[in-house]
Amino acid sequence: MGIDVSFEFHKKNIVVVGASSGIGRQVALEISLGGGTVLAIARDKNRLSALSSQNPERIISHVVDVRELDALEQAIEEFVKLHGKLHGSVYTAGISGATPLLSYSEALGSDIMDTNFWGYVNLMSLLCRKKYTYNESSHVAVASVAAQTGEAGSFAYSASKAAMVTASRSFAKELYRRNCRVNTVSPGFVKTALTEGYFEEKGFSKELIEKHLLGFGEVEDVSGMIVFLLSDRARWITGADFVIDGGYSVS
Repeated sequence: MGIDVSFEFHKKNIVVVGASSGIGRQVALEISLGGGTVLAIARDKNRLSALSSQNPERIISHVVDVRELDALEQAIEEFVKLHGKLHGSVYTAGISGATPLLSYSEALGSDIMDTNFWGYVNLMSLLCRKKYTYNESSHVAVASVAAQTGEAGSFAYSASKAAMVTASRSFAKELYRRNCRVNTVSPGFVKTALTEGYFEEKGFSKELIEKHLLGFGEVEDVSGMIVFLLSDRARWITGADFVIDGGYSVS
């Protein structure tokens, strides 16, 4: 799928967490193509290396588990020393898994919440510091339409994404004095390695397919909104959640 809208990120530094695949990978590529420098963070070393090879001067990768605050800060600190402070962030790291109420795994539920929500909190707790980010920075977290719909059998995932949306509104109220913006996007079913692997196990129900009025999404269908929110054209938007779901939530 071609991209017919691009944004200028010349001399901008953006950290993308969860950059090794899916939406995060696409966002990192688009920022680098727009002239920005990306700190790409994820746990998969091989995928990160493959991403960096696409634009080695613009994409600097670090293997980090977002649940480890000290390691996350070290990666950000090293990047800032070499390239300057950050102008924004994108948080796309996340895991999913079935958590039916009658037989859920507390361990799985905790892993989902730790990665999807607390990892995001870890990132924002660092980026609210002036030594790491400029004033007027922009921060975008990828939540999910599940935050609004509460998908059956996936309460932990749905709850983690709802927590991201609510926390982001609180962050926006804390950071506005620096003109820093915080927003979320909530996709429907987007074809990524994470979602395809999950639905290989559960299968695609007819209802799921039909509720996406415009069909399942591609990563480019979501990345466009993210790079817009990072750009100066979105300078009057904060504390908002943007649903990008092909009509799923209205069907």
